[in-house]
Amino acid sequence: MLRCNDEWTTARVPHHRAIDYWNEVLSENVIELDVQSDVPRGFGGHIAATPLADQAAFLISARDNQHAVHGGRASGSDHYVLIHMRSGRIDLAARASSARLNIGDIVLLSAAEAFRFDSPARTSSLVLQFNHDWLQRRLPLADDCIGQRVDGQTGWGRTLSSALWNIEPAEISAGQQPPAAVADQVAGLLTLALEPQRAANRSDTLLTRIHDVLRHRFDDPALDPADVAATVGISKRYLHQLCATTGTTFNQRLFALRVDHACRLLGNPGCDALTITEIALACGFSDASYFTRVFRKRCRVTPSDYRRARGPVPAPNATAQR
Repeated sequence: MLRCNDEWTTARVPHHRAIDYWNEVLSENVIELDVQSDVPRGFGGHIAATPLADQAAFLISARDNQHAVHGGRASGSDHYVLIHMRSGRIDLAARASSARLNIGDIVLLSAAEAFRFDSPARTSSLVLQFNHDWLQRRLPLADDCIGQRVDGQTGWGRTLSSALWNIEPAEISAGQQPPAAVADQVAGLLTLALEPQRAANRSDTLLTRIHDVLRHRFDDPALDPADVAATVGISKRYLHQLCATTGTTFNQRLFALRVDHACRLLGNPGCDALTITEIALACGFSDASYFTRVFRKRCRVTPSDYRRARGPVPAPNATAQR
């Protein structure tokens, strides 16, 4: 358990032991890491720590480059780690994404999930360790935002970054900063700063579900926005708003799938027995004339001309692939 003014430094150990010592201290007190350096004999680091109510605050600095890998659940821990860059930069890879953290930027990580970071030179960061259940009560969707960079220069990220700049473990230990109030303020600002990412994640998920419905039911002539919205569990108005965020409309997405399927049928000699009307019906169009107009607008030729030319099947419209 942390005590006020706990401190660790590689200056107290032989050079050849610096990396091993650094790994031991970080793994036992912050988060389990396998830290490596291209210049291990020149590596050095310092940690100042203090309890933060039921949480913990660490001011961590390291000189020379380092590469660190966290395997996730290696120590059985299930807490969160909030990193605020104070100097230098790190390149972070977590989940399926990567980000570069510059001075002032913030990221939330989980001790239960793997991640990797690389820093080319000297770095300094404030690291706050939050109990899993404590943060979940204040930020229920924390897991949705793991590994996502919060820009410390804009919006609520800027406000959060400004608050984090004011946190000093030494001042908390000296009673100049009330630990519980500091922890609650950070959690509140973190909720506001992560909301745009959470909303973006939800939008991406909904767009994927919308496309899945269209992909499986595009050949249904009765399929309309109200039907898809009800299947996904959103309003028809919100459905149209989501499509608009990608620069498309519902009909553009639906017709792209229908016309792409029509191209496959028209380009397949095994389907030559099908009339244009039958192909239109097979692709979800209830009217052959309307099918021809939509097809010509997308492919710049009529269905009949496309069949005669045996043209290559066009790549699916990128806007219809989400």
